[in-house]
Amino acid sequence: KPSLEGRLKIPAITAKVGDANVATDPMIIEVKPGSIHPPRTQRRRSNVTDPFGWNTDPFSSRRSRNRRREVDPREHIEITTTADRTSAYLGQQIKLTFRMSISPLLRFQSQPQYTPPEVTGAWVEALDDQRTSTETRDNGTWEVVEIVYALFPTTSAPVQVGPAKIDGLVDAGGMDLLSLMRATGHRLILETDPLEISVRSLPQAGRPDNFSGAVGDFRIETRMDRDRGMVNDPFTLSIEIEGTGNPNTVPEPTLPQLEGIRLFDSQSQVEIRMDADELGGTRVFERLLVPQDAGTLVFPELVLDFFDPEQGRYRQARSSAMRVEVMEAQAPAGAPVVAGISKEEVKRLKSDIEHIHTGDIVLTVAAPDRVAQTGFWLLATLPLFAVGTAAGWRHRQDRLRGDVAYARSSKAMKNFKRDLPGVASAGSDAHRVARRVFLDYIGNRLNLASAGLTTEDVARAMQRAGLDQSTVSDVTELLAGFDLAQYAPTGGGGKRPDALAADLEALARRIEAGAEGGAK
Repeated sequence: KPSLEGRLKIPAITAKVGDANVATDPMIIEVKPGSIHPPRTQRRRSNVTDPFGWNTDPFSSRRSRNRRREVDPREHIEITTTADRTSAYLGQQIKLTFRMSISPLLRFQSQPQYTPPEVTGAWVEALDDQRTSTETRDNGTWEVVEIVYALFPTTSAPVQVGPAKIDGLVDAGGMDLLSLMRATGHRLILETDPLEISVRSLPQAGRPDNFSGAVGDFRIETRMDRDRGMVNDPFTLSIEIEGTGNPNTVPEPTLPQLEGIRLFDSQSQVEIRMDADELGGTRVFERLLVPQDAGTLVFPELVLDFFDPEQGRYRQARSSAMRVEVMEAQAPAGAPVVAGISKEEVKRLKSDIEHIHTGDIVLTVAAPDRVAQTGFWLLATLPLFAVGTAAGWRHRQDRLRGDVAYARSSKAMKNFKRDLPGVASAGSDAHRVARRVFLDYIGNRLNLASAGLTTEDVARAMQRAGLDQSTVSDVTELLAGFDLAQYAPTGGGGKRPDALAADLEALARRIEAGAEGGAK
């Protein structure tokens, strides 16, 4: 730093490199008047001229502190997507966690928009709603938000997990009152790194012949709705498979061939359960069995072969055998009894022929009694009406027992009205409850398995049922809204539960009217 005017010379600088001496060229610097700044002296306040500091800036320390506390938003928010394993068997559960941590020095002006990662090569199931917590760091208490998914590889190709995305307006600056009142919003867009998870095929060694692809840890139980019945009186067989893993992909065990038994197609229900960040649940298959012969029906044990990824081997689950008693069908009460002819000798009790009297006989035609005729025909047709009604009721009961699709469709609206009040009283969970209630109704009305039902499946089934395109579009739009509400950061969808319930009821009535019109 020059302190004098004039020409200043910087001499050459020499150095020895090996055996040789090297030097720089000398430099000449010309210092002109006015280019030298006088030394800065610290100004001290005079206690005589300014005893109370009125001539000083009272906000200088506040401004300097705010400058020190200005923050880069990206340094005060962290988002990551992590998987609990980098390699998995085909069908094995992978826990995928999206985590967002926010510093106390960063504020979102409104709820940020969260875009979940796109996953290819795996079945994705969200594990509960988003979770919130806090963690203490050196610069304060950070807010933490987590969303957890269960992934089940469906092919042997690697599972590709795309980036998750956060998009929102943030305030980042001083924490004083003036800074809070300023509009300092900046758009902040963050993305997580993509992931790739390798997938191993299930081993061929030890694979059972009846293995159908179940992966996890399962138990199986069978039961009949009763232990005795009549010939042609249907029994309900329930096959319950429970455990950890994806219950939606668990197949129905192979049933044995039983002589004298008619089997009808099964219906299944799935109940998802999350336990310690692990997805599991129960899948129940129901079949109607109609015995054709009387006697003791022995239903043998069922076997479910599955692959246990934790042990790396195939295992079996077995149910217990069952016995039911089938009795001959009894004649219904009130059945007509035909009496035989008496074997006693026929005796003449009195004369059955009276002598005909001849003479002048005048015949007159009586006027018809209209009231008597009407009553007579009413009484005459009443038994026919009763028989027809009884036959129709009997036909409906037989069809309900033997036609599962008809039974489900007939009870769809009744079950829907029973479950609909639960939507209005579900509060913040209304969209999740509404989705389950509506899919149960659609599954029963169109004879579909509601578990794992996609929007495309529903649209195709409604078109096959003859429903108009307007109704199909409204249903697909409703299901898309449910999917968006499931991944919304606040877990809501913007509609009040009572209004949502009213929309569901109106749409269900349109489906009922359209389905009946299509059937005609």
